[in-house]
Amino acid sequence: MTMRRWQRVWTQARRLLRFDPEARARHDYEHVFLKGLRDLQVLSPRPLSQSRILILGCGYTYPEVILYSAQAAFVAGLDVLGAFYRDGVIATFRDIRRREGNPLQAAFKALVYRYKFARYYSILEELSGVPVEHERYVLRRYDGYTMPFPDASFDVVMSNAVLEHVEDMPRLVQELARVTRPGGISYHLWHNYYSLSGGHVAPEVYMAHPWGHLRGIYTQEGLNRLRPEEVVEAFTRAFRVEALYHVDAKHSKREKDADYEPEGAHLLTPELRRELAEYDEDVLLTRAFLLVARRPERGNNE
Repeated sequence: MTMRRWQRVWTQARRLLRFDPEARARHDYEHVFLKGLRDLQVLSPRPLSQSRILILGCGYTYPEVILYSAQAAFVAGLDVLGAFYRDGVIATFRDIRRREGNPLQAAFKALVYRYKFARYYSILEELSGVPVEHERYVLRRYDGYTMPFPDASFDVVMSNAVLEHVEDMPRLVQELARVTRPGGISYHLWHNYYSLSGGHVAPEVYMAHPWGHLRGIYTQEGLNRLRPEEVVEAFTRAFRVEALYHVDAKHSKREKDADYEPEGAHLLTPELRRELAEYDEDVLLTRAFLLVARRPERGNNE
């Protein structure tokens, strides 16, 4: 293994060991779930207790599947991952090895995940009062394109930090429209590529090199560079877009919440602003965007 690869492995290992299960559980419950729940109680075409919800990109730990299962009639999680937490440490090891290639690194990650997330689930239960019952959840894998559900299956399709990884947005939107019932909601929050942290690197990196991914200092694969207006345009082909919100790290909305905080304003010096002159300042200081769109009742946008 080359020295550079060892450095990457060591950096990832330190990041895993610093992972704080309590902070992650609190964020997922208090900011992601409760604020999303507040919105969906108003937006859903029927009461949540009667609604069918799809969590797109539910993740290895699927917290929103767990929490919304206590609120909705039916909840399903969908992801491109080869293994979920409930599949066990061996399945996790195999999936990480398949994706990353290094068996030692995969074994280390699988064991740390098992230990750290056991604590995470315990805290999530304490915070929410919702028991975690892994085997009862509907979790599905897919190829990133064709969703394994019939037409018009869901009242709500939602995602968190997924759209920035999508290669073919028009195709995704077409599939989202297929599985969403007429009148149903598409609710998607994504990490803005043009934000301070949009390069998806560790905080110590982007704090040392603000907007380094836009300045050519570092790069990250697997991220699209769609601007918010391009995402909106893609969704208008099959949905009626109702809102686009500016969202911060706590999932507070600039348009609705008094505690909203732009990201990186103190780092955007006049010198950096000149270097980044091609980018709108509003986009540079917005960590994430939230798009809310509704499937037209008649199946079109007229």
